[in-house]
Amino acid sequence: MNKNVFFIVLLVIFAVSGSIYGQNAQELRVGSFLSGYLNPGQEVWYRVPAAGFGLLVVETTGEIDTYLEIYNTQTNLLLENDDGEDLNARIMILATANKTYLIKLRGYDIDVTGPYRIYASFSAMTNSAVLRVDSSLSGYMESNRSCLYSVKAERNGILTIKTSGDDVDTVMQVYDGNYNFLSENDDDGEDINSKIDILVKAGENYYFLVRGFREEDTGHFNIFASLSTPPALRVDSNLVGYLESNEKNWYSVQAVKNGHLIVEISSDFDTLMEAYDDNFTLIAEDDDSGDELNALIEINAKAGMTYYFLVTGYSSEDTGSFRIMARNK
Repeated sequence: MNKNVFFIVLLVIFAVSGSIYGQNAQELRVGSFLSGYLNPGQEVWYRVPAAGFGLLVVETTGEIDTYLEIYNTQTNLLLENDDGEDLNARIMILATANKTYLIKLRGYDIDVTGPYRIYASFSAMTNSAVLRVDSSLSGYMESNRSCLYSVKAERNGILTIKTSGDDVDTVMQVYDGNYNFLSENDDDGEDINSKIDILVKAGENYYFLVRGFREEDTGHFNIFASLSTPPALRVDSNLVGYLESNEKNWYSVQAVKNGHLIVEISSDFDTLMEAYDDNFTLIAEDDDSGDELNALIEINAKAGMTYYFLVTGYSSEDTGSFRIMARNK
């Protein structure tokens, strides 16, 4: 069998099996426990209907090392977690009424086996606090609570939200205007603070959920919003950049003609790159397709369309100067 055909078959099998598992998932109601026994290599699916608008938490208890993943009904992975109490997993997401989520439970390792319990809880949330661009708000994190903020993008660009303070180890999630999950971050900010950079569209609202890393985390924190325009990288030209630890560098490229557009990195460290279309949808990502450990992405571009490229290091230790170049093939 051709290798490409083989991989396509695997992807189809995975998609179909995920759908089947989702259809046959056990229903886990908010406020209730279910007990189970995990066999080596087994995956157990649960279906959790949202109880309204608020924070949905699914967690396990027991003495085996469990791992949780949460999916939407199209079996798209949203979040995964292994950081509950002791060896247990705990996952949380901002849920809305009339939505159902699929939970996959497995062992952290393939040989994990034993009894467990899984529990779903829900905390209703009030309206979000309005956070304006180029401003900050002060907050207080109570034990086992979360804070919700809304930010309206004034123009297309890169929206950066970060927390600051020494009291609380913050974790932050971001959602679009329809409360669809987009991303999560723990420690990309300074010290124990979180930071998220996302592409945003003018006039759209985005929601940021901030919580403590541990249920008992309490204390004061600040949250700040800023909006920037990514540097424009012209076709048949290059730009020099510098990547700081845990930073993300964005660039925009406007295609001058239909055809293959190539964007590549030249550096002395290991780079990663992602490409997004003008709807801010991820269309390509790469690690080492360029020279040495550098990234290279080739996309089929349309004349006049703007594409966005995100450059990061493979790890937080990968920092330094780099050159980014764009050309037509």
